[in-house]
Amino acid sequence: PDEGILYQDISCKIDCPTKAGTFVLWGLGAIDETGSDALKDSTRWITDDDRFRNRWNEKFGAVGINHKVNLSKNTMLTTSLASSGNTKKLTMDWLDEQYNLQEDVNLKNDNGKTTLAFVLSNKFSSKHTNKTGLKINTLLYNYNLNGTILHEPGTYRNFSDESGKSNHIQLFTQSKY
Repeated sequence: PDEGILYQDISCKIDCPTKAGTFVLWGLGAIDETGSDALKDSTRWITDDDRFRNRWNEKFGAVGINHKVNLSKNTMLTTSLASSGNTKKLTMDWLDEQYNLQEDVNLKNDNGKTTLAFVLSNKFSSKHTNKTGLKINTLLYNYNLNGTILHEPGTYRNFSDESGKSNHIQLFTQSKY
């Protein structure tokens, strides 16, 4: 079967030094696609894979802004806000004995995360440094799976349709001496 892989990606980073500190804007993204077609000649079927038409699509993206500012000679505050996500989609169709494509699998999975972080770095001496911070995360997901049992079209149904959200907070401190 013909298989092809298509992809494209992009990334950027912009530094903006100011009197109020340095701002950094950044982002990246990607789109990937691949797939194969079913063989419409049963004499060429060697494995069940030869009877599938499949498509895999994946998209990813992330953006953020960081800010660093010196509060004193030995103390720096770093603040970050970032968001990322991806989506994955798989479709598989089964070629029946009459060479008709039947829906077999349809999967869609989405995930996302947003993080807000504050980190205070302090150099107490030439030997002692400390980082203390707070991170607030929000995680999101959506998962949907439809399919058949043993490629029987009459058994096509939803196996999972779930979505959710979670928040968590991290507090930390780290000293190096």
